[in-house]
Amino acid sequence: MKNGKTRGNWEMSTSFIKSPDVFTMLVIIAAAAMYVSWLAVRGKKFELRQMTQVLAMSDGADRSVEEGKPFIYYEAGGSTGGAMTIADLNVLRYCARLCVEKGAKFIPFIASAEMVAMVDGIIREECMRAGKLEAYDPSLIAFRGSQEEAPALELLHEYGVSCLVNIGAIGGPRVGVFAEVHELGGIVIGGTARYVHQGTVAMLCDYAAFMDDVYAIGAICSEDNVARATIVAGDIVKIIAIGALVLFTITLAAGIPIPIA
Repeated sequence: MKNGKTRGNWEMSTSFIKSPDVFTMLVIIAAAAMYVSWLAVRGKKFELRQMTQVLAMSDGADRSVEEGKPFIYYEAGGSTGGAMTIADLNVLRYCARLCVEKGAKFIPFIASAEMVAMVDGIIREECMRAGKLEAYDPSLIAFRGSQEEAPALELLHEYGVSCLVNIGAIGGPRVGVFAEVHELGGIVIGGTARYVHQGTVAMLCDYAAFMDDVYAIGAICSEDNVARATIVAGDIVKIIAIGALVLFTITLAAGIPIPIA
């Protein structure tokens, strides 16, 4: 039964791709992405618009110094190979750099045990980069529990919070955490590409990042030109898709039949 169901799903997916129209669109999308990435590798510089969420991270570090409260980064706890996790770690590195340079106390809340070594390495590198090894405190870098509210709330009440950043695979348990940050007088910068949690982000984040904003913020914080190129490539794909939608709409409104394979 299981093999039969798997075979049926595979046949459905392959039949979808076998459609000439779908295959042509996939080729166009792949070509656009590869072309822009090739330009980036060849040295073409891509600039993305400045985003208020990124600017707010710098303000959050300043706020942390002024109030004497820590800047907390809530590591999203996603898969180590996931796109949102890569964006998450790029933002974590950027925030750690800001805090080390400005002298703010940076505390990562690590929700995935497998991320401890990676987060530790990132923070240590940024301390070495700034020539401030005294800012590296390994006692603050530890696995603090899963994505449940209790360990995060305990951290907030133990150290206080001036600014909390959470970019990536946000889930339902973050609702209580974000709300508690506000109760303690802090600000929240957060966002996820998970569409079911856009309402949570909209209501509880002072600086909200919606859907693709997460990847754009990650690319900006990475300061990597190829990463930025992937965002530009995605915009090109969207333009092509919107153009095709408008064309088909006009064609149908004019009563011209569209052959669909």
